[in-house]
Amino acid sequence: PRRRLRAGDAVVSINGKQIGDTAALINETAALSPGTKAQFQVQRGRDALSLAVELGQRPVVRMQ
Repeated sequence: PRRRLRAGDAVVSINGKQIGDTAALINETAALSPGTKAQFQVQRGRDALSLAVELGQRPVVRMQ
């Protein structure tokens, strides 16, 4: 089975660059174009995983 990011995964690094907080995660993913493949290191419970992730388009958020 293919591994994917799941809710609750803690992203530790993207393409070898450490991710220390949510702002760093947003900045690193925003710097990559949709369709780009990136290597994510994540902590899932007690397991450390390496996932190949293809980035998608960020949904548009409409302010109400």
